[in-house]
Amino acid sequence: LKVGDPYTAEAIRAQIRLIYEMGFFEDVQSETESVADGVAVTFVVREKPFITEIVFDGNENLSEDKL
Repeated sequence: LKVGDPYTAEAIRAQIRLIYEMGFFEDVQSETESVADGVAVTFVVREKPFITEIVFDGNENLSEDKL
């Protein structure tokens, strides 16, 4: 989708699918706004959470490297 392309619901759905397929987002929505020469489309995304820390509690048999 690029500036100058015709605005269709199918084109928007296709772009939303492509954004989901990136694998980084858990929610993707589109918003539209009428402008002088057409429609402005904004995609609003919510990122998937990612692991920032792993804590092993109670392990006495293996080193953290092996876990």
